[in-house]
Amino acid sequence: GGVGGGVGGACALVVATEKKAFLASEGASERDTAIDAAIGGEGDPTMWDILPLHLLDMRDVEYTMMLYEMLKRSHLPIRFYLDHLVFPETTAHQNAKLSANGQDLGGAMLFSRRIAFSGTPSSLLPLEMGECVHQLGDDAKMLRTLTDPATVTRHSLPASWDVPYILKAAAAAELGAHALIDCGALITGMSNLEVAAALVELLP
Repeated sequence: GGVGGGVGGACALVVATEKKAFLASEGASERDTAIDAAIGGEGDPTMWDILPLHLLDMRDVEYTMMLYEMLKRSHLPIRFYLDHLVFPETTAHQNAKLSANGQDLGGAMLFSRRIAFSGTPSSLLPLEMGECVHQLGDDAKMLRTLTDPATVTRHSLPASWDVPYILKAAAAAELGAHALIDCGALITGMSNLEVAAALVELLP
């Protein structure tokens, strides 16, 4: 009752405010006369007869359309509609959720036995897991590949370089290019599809 009365009173206030603005913007017309007849008060805002929500009959087409004309551009009912109807339906979420971090999963709190693998060599592990066992020789193999002139070449960028310049340089590589891996995140402002389309045009 208290909520309904409060909402109804707020609706009446919004309707009264919107009616005044509506009449001022639309000017005198048959529609204004019909609205005055539906609301009552003969143009006196203190005498307008605005029904609270709990008395509104949605089957009353004339009164409902009158309310729609007044409220369709008001931010208050639009915000109420979005907050209470649209967003709860389309952006459903839980007030609480189950979450865990690496320490929780790798520690002894949840599981007594843990086996893990990481493609990124790192000793940052939960204390209960002990030291990371690195595969011997992997770092040396990566360094050898990255420093092999048959695999890697160096290209100095001018001070005025931009994204199109990088794409042109990649497409014109002497050894030929089979893939573009932007490790340094130099290519910005373009989607993957846009980059692919540009490379197709540049490749011989």
